[in-house]
Amino acid sequence: MDTAEREQLFHEAQSRHGVPLYVVARQQGLSPATVYLWRRFGIAPKRHASREKLAALLGLPTSELEVQNAPE
Repeated sequence: MDTAEREQLFHEAQSRHGVPLYVVARQQGLSPATVYLWRRFGIAPKRHASREKLAALLGLPTSELEVQNAPE
């Protein structure tokens, strides 16, 4: 999934929730950094529980969040 696709997902999810995703993420126990890293760079959380929370936030299956290395 490229950056434009991730941005579209965030826009749609934010519209569904009616508040900034960072607010909802915080309520679900995700840090703003976790959300930002996936949104901007496609870097999924290492912990499975965090991937599940992020996927639920975005309305995606967990398998869509691929674990990638951080950019150098």
